[in-house]
Amino acid sequence: LDGYPSLVGLEYDGTNGYFKINNEYDLISFSKMIGFQSSYLGLAYNRHNYRLLDDIDMANITTYATPTRIFRGVLSGGTSEFSSAPSTNTNKYIYNLTITRPYIFNTDYFIGLTSSLAGTIRNINFYNNTVVVTDSNTNYGKNFYIGMATGLQESGAIVRNVISNSTVNLGTEAIGRTYAGGLVGHASGTISYSAHTGTLNGNLHNFGGLTINGQFSLGGIVGGTGTSALTLTNSINSGSVTGVGLAS
Repeated sequence: LDGYPSLVGLEYDGTNGYFKINNEYDLISFSKMIGFQSSYLGLAYNRHNYRLLDDIDMANITTYATPTRIFRGVLSGGTSEFSSAPSTNTNKYIYNLTITRPYIFNTDYFIGLTSSLAGTIRNINFYNNTVVVTDSNTNYGKNFYIGMATGLQESGAIVRNVISNSTVNLGTEAIGRTYAGGLVGHASGTISYSAHTGTLNGNLHNFGGLTINGQFSLGGIVGGTGTSALTLTNSINSGSVTGVGLAS
């Protein structure tokens, strides 16, 4: 249906049970593969495990697109567990990544490293990345889910040992119901031992005469929650959060 993963560059480590992400091109492959409808070893690609084996510099990549399927696997960048207070953080970095291409489905707009998370993202450092909403005016009636790690974290999903010193920017166009967080836009499940030290810019927006839907949920770790429980422990926001305003 979609092509064997070698066509987009990822190697599978059968001994350890994960696809290897070695460089910026592999991270692009990851974003594409988890959108595949086909499977490998009897498991859909969005349910597999993926491992960063090196720090990933995305400075020369402008084509990263928010994945089109819910990620139900595990994306990991190392073994440093902050619950045990390690003397050094050896988890791998994703840095210099700019994400401007959302995934839009029906009435929902997702933008982030993943669109929706029902699996696990753990042991990753995000540094000097930027998530930017650029086309909200044409999608004004939709719900916006915006976060560095994921736009929407579903019940049972896990974010653990994730640190982000990055920027989430909501743009300046008209924007609808919004959940925007430094790590996760809208969250349930579990977030632990994680931190946001970057910037979330709500910005001033030009609504151009549209009726303003004044529901904007913004936060350093998480923008907002729903009816399903979120367990948030041992996590901190020391970054900057600026709300949404009206441009004059």
